[in-house]
Amino acid sequence: RRLVRARRHPVAVFMRAVRGFATRKIGIATMLVLAVVAVLGALIAQTEDHISPAEALYVTLVTTLSGADPDPEKSGGAQVMQVVLNLAGLALIPLITAVVVDGIVNARLALHTGRLQPHRSGHVVVVGLGNVGTRVMAQLREYDVEVVAIDKDPEPRGGGLARQLGVPLIVGDAARPETLEAASVAACQALVIVSTDDVANLEAALVARDRRADLRVVLRLFENDFAGRVEEAFGLGVSRSVSYLAA
Repeated sequence: RRLVRARRHPVAVFMRAVRGFATRKIGIATMLVLAVVAVLGALIAQTEDHISPAEALYVTLVTTLSGADPDPEKSGGAQVMQVVLNLAGLALIPLITAVVVDGIVNARLALHTGRLQPHRSGHVVVVGLGNVGTRVMAQLREYDVEVVAIDKDPEPRGGGLARQLGVPLIVGDAARPETLEAASVAACQALVIVSTDDVANLEAALVARDRRADLRVVLRLFENDFAGRVEEAFGLGVSRSVSYLAA
């Protein structure tokens, strides 16, 4: 149901799904095995003059997936290629199983943590659903502004209100590019970072600005003087100390 809302960007959604389906190591291993199969299949088609490309493909697939009966009359090179294909076939079956299992696990984790989100634009991303973040989220929703929330805690203080207001909650570290990508930070109108960790807040702001130079950022820092220096030095947007403003 979430993906239905992304009909305007089907290619982007498909590429994000492919990237999140399996880990990079499993993808590289699968690509290497498939490359070995393709190269040896092409060599078989060249050495066996009496078979067509379709027949060569058939022989390659059968040899790889199930193994073929040994033929002593074949040349030494053909026998070596057949053995290597059998070995590649032995490696391919576990890799296919690993890709399927890894994809299912990643999909379930993405659904559970809220990282599987449709592409958005013109929204506001709020990082940290504590006291301040929850109030910011609620006030933005009062103004009918679309909000996407990010928090490391699966059950933050404002999680119940977020579900009540229909605000998607992405569980993860806002300083990680994949978390910001899931929240469509590149297309949002502002990023509000109001968690209680100054270091994490500053890191998330820098990572977000690295992905989009003109991003509007509202940054919460505890020390007022430090907030002013950060705002002047980095040009992140608005940096404020909530405790100083409250005092």
